[in-house]
Amino acid sequence: MDCTQPAAQAWSRELGGLEKIYRFTSRLFQDTGREHWGLYTVCTLHSQPQIKIVAKLPRAWYTLRVEHPSLGAIVDDYQANYSAHSFEEWTCLTFSVQTGKTPDDVIADYPLLDLPTLTYFPTTREILLLASHWRVDAIGSGMLLDRLLYLTVANLPDNVSPGLQHISPSLEDAAGAPDTTTPLITETADRVTSTFAKTARNSVGLAYKGGSLTSPARSAHQSITLTADETEKLVSACKCHGFSVSAAIYAALGTVILNQATAESHEAISDFATIMAVSMRPHLPAPYNSPAHACAAYVSSITPRMYRENSFAKSAATVSSHFKNWHSKNFQDALREIYRRGSEVLLRQKPKVPPPPSPRRPPSGVTLSSLGVINNFLKGCYKSPLEQDGAEISLTNFRFGVSILTRQILLYVWTFNGQLQLSVNYNEAYYESSTIRGFLTAITGVLERELGTSLSSS
Repeated sequence: MDCTQPAAQAWSRELGGLEKIYRFTSRLFQDTGREHWGLYTVCTLHSQPQIKIVAKLPRAWYTLRVEHPSLGAIVDDYQANYSAHSFEEWTCLTFSVQTGKTPDDVIADYPLLDLPTLTYFPTTREILLLASHWRVDAIGSGMLLDRLLYLTVANLPDNVSPGLQHISPSLEDAAGAPDTTTPLITETADRVTSTFAKTARNSVGLAYKGGSLTSPARSAHQSITLTADETEKLVSACKCHGFSVSAAIYAALGTVILNQATAESHEAISDFATIMAVSMRPHLPAPYNSPAHACAAYVSSITPRMYRENSFAKSAATVSSHFKNWHSKNFQDALREIYRRGSEVLLRQKPKVPPPPSPRRPPSGVTLSSLGVINNFLKGCYKSPLEQDGAEISLTNFRFGVSILTRQILLYVWTFNGQLQLSVNYNEAYYESSTIRGFLTAITGVLERELGTSLSSS
C-alpha cells in the first residue's frame, strides 16, 4: 500500500481501482444530492432495561472509528485522506438520534456521504449504518456492527486515543496483486473484462416504467422472509439435489427472467447470466481476511451462465460448481489490472458530443448477491463481560441493501436467525411495488415447483 504521511496523525493514499469504480458510481447523480449504490444496514435491538443505548452508542461508535481508521477517511479527487477525530468531532459529524423518521425514510433519499453515519431510532429501537461502497462491502458492514454492539455492552475507558493504526489497504494490495503485468495477467484480465462487459451489455431485466429521460425517485425495497421451518426444508431439498441454496435461487431468478423476456419479445432467449458479487475475504492472506479489516471493499464479481435447454437441476448444479471454483491464483494476481482498466475507462475524460436525436432505451438488469449466513459474522447476541450488571443486547431483525437511482434491480439473499430472506432494492420511478412483489413471488414459486417444497411465505 502506497501511503504518504503529510502531517502528524494524518495519512493519505490513492484509491485502488475497485474503490475508484465504486466512488465514481456513487457520484453518478451528485446533482440530486443523493448517493447511488450507497450501502445500508438496519438492525432491530432488544436489550435489558438497564442498558442506556443512547448514552452508550456514541462512545462505542467512536471506539470503532479508532479501531478502524478507514471509517474516518474522506476522499478528495480519488485520494483517501485519513485524519484523527476527537470524540466530539466524530459524534457531531456522524452520530444522530432520529425520532421523526424511520430507517426507510432516510434510505429513500440516501444522501451523498463524505463520512459514514450511524443513526439510532428509539421508537423502534433500530440502528442504521450508512456507508459508501468504496469504503466497505456487505460482509464488512456486518462485521463493523458486530464489533459496535460488542463495544456497546463492554466496559470502555472514558478516553480512547485517536490513532491511525490498522489502515486497511485496497483490495488489490490486500490480495498481493503484482504491480507489473505479465502475459498471463494480461490474458486473464482480457478474459475477465470481456466477459464482464458482454454480460453487463446484454443483461436482461424487468420491464420498467418511463423512458430514457425519466428521473429517479425514491429508493425502495421489497422482501420475502421464509419461516425457520420453510428455510430448513429448502436447505434440505437443495442438499438432496447436490447444489447450494444460493445456486437454486440463481437458477430460479434465471428461469423467471428467461420466461418473462421471451414473453415480452416473443422470441426465445437461449441463456441467462448476470453479475454476481462474491466475497474476496476468505481468499485474502492474514490479517486482511479477519474482522480487523472489516472496513474495506473486499469483493469481486462473477458471471455464471445458465441455458434454457437445461433442466432446473442441471442449471443449479452448474451454477453451484461455478460458485465453488471461480477463484484462482491467476484471477487474484490479475485484480490490479482488471480494476485498473475498469476505473480508467470510467474516469477518462470523454469528449463532448451532441446527444443523439432519440436516446436509446436505458439498460436494466437484475444482479444477485448472496450474503450467506449473517450470524457467521454478526453474532446477534452481546453480553457484558461484567456478570454483575447483566447487560445484554440481542438482534431481532437484520436488513442489508443499497440505494438505487437507476433502472437496475439488486436481489440480496441471506439467512439470519435461521430464516432465509430475499430482498430487492429498486427505484420507485421505474417499478411499481406490485411488480417487485410479483417478481419475488415468481422466484419462490419456481423454487416450490422445482424442489417440491411449500413456501407459504411466497
